[in-house]
Amino acid sequence: MASLVRSVIISLLILCASGLWMMQENRYHVIDNECVELWVHAPSTVQAEKSFEFHVQAWDNYERLSSIYNGEVSFELVSFAYQPSIYPIYSFAILPENYSFSGDIIEQGLIPGYKISSIDGKDRGKHTFIGKIMKAGIHYIKVKDNLGNVALSNPIQVIDGEPSRYLYWGDIHGHSALCDGSGYLEDAYKFAKEVAYLDFASVTTHDDWTDYYGTAPDFGHLWEISKAAANRWNSPEDFVTLVSYEWTAQLLGYGHMCVYYKGDDGPMISSSYPWYKSQDLLWNALREWKQSSGSDVITIPHHTGHVSSGMYFDWSFYDPEFVTLVEICSAHGSSEKVNGLKTIKPGESKIHGYHVQDALAMGYKVGFMASSDQHDGRLGHPILHTDANTRFQYPYTSMGLIGGFRFGEEYEGTLTGLYCENLTRNGVFDALKQRSCYASTHVKRPIIDFSINEVSVGQDDSTVYVDSLDYSPYIEVFIAIDAGQEDNLIKNITLVKNNVDIHSIKPPDDPLVYRYIYNDVQKLTGMNYTYGLEDENGYKITPKAKIYLSNYSTAKPPSTNWDGVGYSDITDVYYVRIVQEKGEMAWIGPIWVKLK
Repeated sequence: MASLVRSVIISLLILCASGLWMMQENRYHVIDNECVELWVHAPSTVQAEKSFEFHVQAWDNYERLSSIYNGEVSFELVSFAYQPSIYPIYSFAILPENYSFSGDIIEQGLIPGYKISSIDGKDRGKHTFIGKIMKAGIHYIKVKDNLGNVALSNPIQVIDGEPSRYLYWGDIHGHSALCDGSGYLEDAYKFAKEVAYLDFASVTTHDDWTDYYGTAPDFGHLWEISKAAANRWNSPEDFVTLVSYEWTAQLLGYGHMCVYYKGDDGPMISSSYPWYKSQDLLWNALREWKQSSGSDVITIPHHTGHVSSGMYFDWSFYDPEFVTLVEICSAHGSSEKVNGLKTIKPGESKIHGYHVQDALAMGYKVGFMASSDQHDGRLGHPILHTDANTRFQYPYTSMGLIGGFRFGEEYEGTLTGLYCENLTRNGVFDALKQRSCYASTHVKRPIIDFSINEVSVGQDDSTVYVDSLDYSPYIEVFIAIDAGQEDNLIKNITLVKNNVDIHSIKPPDDPLVYRYIYNDVQKLTGMNYTYGLEDENGYKITPKAKIYLSNYSTAKPPSTNWDGVGYSDITDVYYVRIVQEKGEMAWIGPIWVKLK
């Protein structure tokens, strides 16, 4: 009898699954796995004459590994001088001989090849190679196959001697089936390390799932599970993970922030509890924890321009002790500015008070980073912007089977480029807190350095002090883009000052590598936030703001020019936006130029 019941249940499950399969308009995308492009990944910072690993992947039309790929690849080097000027150079390198991939009929959507490639040693869409470059400069590894595919690696900065700092890449905002995403925590971290080739990563499970008002015992253990996974995957100088969670006060209208701890432990301070429902209450609790533990923590707001459903961030709350960065872009889109490129929901992009530029105009000192906010189990490279958004696709999740959290985002994911001395938790955390980072869309890993008067982003609190209002800052930006394809070059470089695009250039000759120099001769002016409103109760930055700002009025709004008369603390704010021909973007900055 028991055997009959089991058979009936299994049959019903198969019928339900078959029915759901047939209802999927894009059901055949699961097994459409032919290679359409190559992707080449290398370290961003390499020591001359020292061997390093690089990776080649074959992607299908949905940016998944093509498990059936059997192409033969060959390698060559494209090189540029780095200092003092940029020009093509010849550089000797030791690169692999031609190599033939070994594919297999394992359909990517059903069983990803990377999950089983170790069983029989077949490549199934990805392979690791060893190379060595002998001369300092900016280098790209060009890969061609016998099927007509050509790809360039991300740029590699080769340095003579031991580098003083390294450029690392990470995605520190993503989800798993522990809340409203797909796949186990192990899936997310394994993908981040072994498929997306990230240097650092973090899964930020929602607090309202992890600590469900303290009423569901099973949920009370999820924070311990999340911390244990982060600590288990953390491997200094190889792959760094951060203990973190997402503070999700969406239903309360305060916004979203991710909380990142410096060490291997920290409390779950959940917005589910009324006494932690707002940012200032969270920060007060974190401040007490810092004092008692001797450790450190930062919080990073995200999709601040997402005005609908309470997903915006309420910028009436700000604490420089905890908020040194803002997530300027994710798979939701960009929160850079009103009517910006890749903006979150075009209708919402017209509303002032929620964007990064609004925060800068209010005088808030926030640098730029980016992460995917992925919910499809692919930390470091989500694919929900492609048509591969079927429910029947690995990693599976019950939420996906019933129709949630599996369907297309308009935009790709994003990554953070981070300059730091070493790949450890302390190194990554400190570099984030110092704003020694920048934002890049999709899987692009450009090399960008932005400085004013030789002060780079993340150095000296990203602040330049000048003696007079007439001082002309010397601005320099070095860019080596991650083209991927040879025709995906720099479209424009834009210098933004006080939220105004003051200079934009399309470099000549369609370069991969470019040095942008600009001398700003305009006086320091500072800027004011001019979109606030005032009623009988005081000044608010937006109608939805939770608190009134008692120090301000429409006559004296928040600004980078605090008294507005004597210029006692006037500050100009600069950052750089870069756009490539195929739409990828990067943001670096800001740097604050301040009158002494």
